[in-house]
Amino acid sequence: MTMCSLLSQHTTLSQSPVPFPACSSTAPELPKRKRATMEVADAPWRDTGYVGFIHLGHTRLCKTFGSVAYHGSVTAYASPYFRVAYDDGDHEDLTGNELAPLLRIDDVEFTDPRRWAFDWTVVSMNKVHGFLPLIQSYVGRFELRLPGQWTASTADGAETNPINMATAAAFLQSETLLLVNEQRRSYTSARAQRTLGNYKNAALKLIWFALTHGWTLPPTADEFGLYLTKLSLIRDNSGALEQARNALKLICSLNGIDGAIYDALRVLAPLEKSRREYRHVTKKSAALTAAMVEAINQTYSYERIHRPLHQQWEFAFGSAVSAAFKLLARYDDAIKLYWDQDWCDVLDTHVRFY
Repeated sequence: MTMCSLLSQHTTLSQSPVPFPACSSTAPELPKRKRATMEVADAPWRDTGYVGFIHLGHTRLCKTFGSVAYHGSVTAYASPYFRVAYDDGDHEDLTGNELAPLLRIDDVEFTDPRRWAFDWTVVSMNKVHGFLPLIQSYVGRFELRLPGQWTASTADGAETNPINMATAAAFLQSETLLLVNEQRRSYTSARAQRTLGNYKNAALKLIWFALTHGWTLPPTADEFGLYLTKLSLIRDNSGALEQARNALKLICSLNGIDGAIYDALRVLAPLEKSRREYRHVTKKSAALTAAMVEAINQTYSYERIHRPLHQQWEFAFGSAVSAAFKLLARYDDAIKLYWDQDWCDVLDTHVRFY
């Protein structure tokens, strides 16, 4: 998907410059991706191994066409598409997020450590049927609570029961239960929804890792140190480690657990190492102003009639700058500019990535 497509619904090509506002008060409707069958992937097809959570040639799915359910397997991958072969001989290509809700995964597959994946941009585990209930069940085994926003549960799993006025003892018991449940409900509202959203995926990835490795919750200090070491090996920045640490501290705080054990140097050594290694990473400079973007639009964002459409690089550049400005994107952030329910929030003034 090109950056121009984000503005194609609002900009009409013309023979002369067409000024338009750099930032609208209403967020534009984001375009839908093309069907995989209409656009062939450029990358070579892989038919063995793992792509994130997907085990090529083994992962099963079920898709309903009309009223008939068809079963199949994921057989190959060429970014960004997965090839699906149905049992009746038909096949189609789907993006990871189109595929995710169709997957049919059992608990054995979810708990296989080979299937754990940190990168959810290919396949969002939040969309895979059965994943969030399994996480909820696993956390419940250790009598821990998570914000309902993280597992799509209501009221953080708490139930409301009427006060029993029959006897003093019954009253005390039912009142205590009521207060405990109300306290649990306050977990979600005690923190800003945006803050909880920021830590959601980091927390779920940590919990899933603990599940696949047979750990208890919360993990021991040494176990969490191993998890940070894992992240340091697969990520080229310290941000993922920082998010994991903050997510675990939030879980501990919500459940009345002292998280001080996770502050020891032996635990945070991978984080400190990453901070030192990546402290000289180029910092992002200030963004363009609205006036700058408007000037760019007036200079570039119109059709040059003497050239075919596939050579309209000026219009592509101007439209890309406008879209990136609208989405608050800088540098290589542009590669992430696609819509996903669990990857970003589309607001009236900008798009916020987790």
